[in-house]
Amino acid sequence: MNKQKTFSLILLIIISLFLFIPNIDYLGLLSTNGFDGLLATGDLGRDFYAFERTLHGELPYKDYWWVYGPAMPFYYAAFFKLFGVNIISALLGKTLLLLACGIVFYLILAEIIPASYAILGAIWFYLFGGDFFFTFNHIGGIFGLLVTALCIALYFTRGERKYHISAIAAIFLLFLIKLNFGFTSLITWTVSCGLSDYLFRKEDFKKNLIFYLISGGIIITLAGFAYFLLLQNLTMHEIRQCLPYLKADSPYHVSPLKALSILIKPLFADVFSKIVNIIISCGLLLLAARAFLNMKKESGGKLLQNKKFLFILSMAFFALINLHEFLKSGVYYRTYWSKPFCLLLMFLFIYFGSAKLPKIFKLAIYFYLVCFLALSTFFRFKEISLIKTPEHYLPVDRAKVFIKNSPDWVKAVSQTALFINYNIKDKEQFFTAPYDPLYYFLSGKKAPDRQLIFFDHINIRKEQEEKIIGALKQNNIKWVILSNRIVSYEPGMGVFGKTNSVVLGKYIEDNFGQVASFGDWIANGGWGWDHSTIALKRSDTLNEQK
Repeated sequence: MNKQKTFSLILLIIISLFLFIPNIDYLGLLSTNGFDGLLATGDLGRDFYAFERTLHGELPYKDYWWVYGPAMPFYYAAFFKLFGVNIISALLGKTLLLLACGIVFYLILAEIIPASYAILGAIWFYLFGGDFFFTFNHIGGIFGLLVTALCIALYFTRGERKYHISAIAAIFLLFLIKLNFGFTSLITWTVSCGLSDYLFRKEDFKKNLIFYLISGGIIITLAGFAYFLLLQNLTMHEIRQCLPYLKADSPYHVSPLKALSILIKPLFADVFSKIVNIIISCGLLLLAARAFLNMKKESGGKLLQNKKFLFILSMAFFALINLHEFLKSGVYYRTYWSKPFCLLLMFLFIYFGSAKLPKIFKLAIYFYLVCFLALSTFFRFKEISLIKTPEHYLPVDRAKVFIKNSPDWVKAVSQTALFINYNIKDKEQFFTAPYDPLYYFLSGKKAPDRQLIFFDHINIRKEQEEKIIGALKQNNIKWVILSNRIVSYEPGMGVFGKTNSVVLGKYIEDNFGQVASFGDWIANGGWGWDHSTIALKRSDTLNEQK
């Protein structure tokens, strides 16, 4: 690494610390858009609970319901071990992964374009990369995808086989973080490096292709064995609940054309909403066109003989193949898997498109990027400061973070957590439904059964309900906490005890009575808003004191 790259990398790390460290107590870190910064009693509660159970030696799938690959609970459990069991520790783990992603993003660009542009690209990634607001798991997947892209870039530019070893490790890790994106990275690595060999190292093409295929087979076999060990003793139905890849296991289904319209319509609306947006978008398109023309001239009219073009082609393929979840569901946040590669392409187009422009134009473009990032950072910090108020602070011992949820949501969760901690004895357990494992985490208590979620799309069968009821009886469960999501109008959610979990719901109705309620039960419960709960106690223990 030359001096300019090293200096820029050190500068990036310093800037990264400046960006993230002041916001380590804010759930959204740098984001304030959309759902970022909201705490959910369901999805994020599941994450924190899983990290803690892993710390105590329990395993994903077997000991608790988990819907992604098995790797990340072990990663975050290490932070709980080092820094204590609380949300801040998990945020620290996520922050370090975000920092690492930005550094890898920088190294990819710095391998292809000057470090002065690469550092701007990395900061852009931090500010606009798109955070998966609903889970701490996926940032590990983004890291694995970017490392795979870096290995492809290094192999393209340097041609050394040692970079394949790092790619294989990253791809294997991806299989253990998000199974389907392990496959997309394996396919992209094989196709990209195979095409590079065919075009630039024909004498090694057949030998290397066999290596890629054998490596892929080994990765799939090892990952399959890891999943087999963790999933054994579970029924096929329980396995499908943990790995919901079949159509019947998901509530979201649209055609690819409908998904594309969901993606394109808001994009066009945003572009044409302001004159400035139109000018910037047209400028980017012109730079992209110039980039291809410049590369075509460099390679004597043969674009595929240009390694820069081949890398752009590979990153475009990576972006497209990572849209597969979005194309079958139409769920917008699933486009975030492609966003880092779209940002890589944007900066490659900006640099290559402006390469032969007069110096004054290149300086103007660079100055605009610097000013835009500086202003964006300023406004981002200002927005976060408006959230960091007592009304948005969750004071429970294991939380103590600022969140974007409404003050009413914060109050309802705080009161419920305090009620649990005060009324339920230290060695007692409780049960919560339909999907509120945050209360298990905030109280430090283990769920009576591995199943944590009760919605229509989970397809809980009668025999599974009876097993859960058996666990409630065996663990002498005296308390049940129900949230207002027991009645939900969201796709695939349904009504607890009516459209799903009928046997379990009837058992609770017949054997438990309400003793307290928190929040506004008139509002429909949402993912991270309008939250309320009721506390139920087993009928034969209503007169007991703590």
